[in-house]
Amino acid sequence: MKLKTKHVGQELGIDIMPQHEIKSCPRCGRTFECKPGPILLCQCSKIELTQQERALIQTQFQDCLCLQCLKVLKEQFQIEQRKTT
Repeated sequence: MKLKTKHVGQELGIDIMPQHEIKSCPRCGRTFECKPGPILLCQCSKIELTQQERALIQTQFQDCLCLQCLKVLKEQFQIEQRKTT
């Protein structure tokens, strides 16, 4: 069975590195620890996004976002989808 969602780190095509780093969210400026190796420890693995949600985020941002911003963007996308249906 093929899942229709992926974890954000994988979705955005972020290289899986064996180290952690402190990043600043390009959307809100909040700092967070990016844990791409192993990706399942990273905060972005706590949210699943659809292909459409990932595509929208990729058009607006080129780097990792904090979990709070990912949640907000997902919610905003879903609200917009409900308006158009």
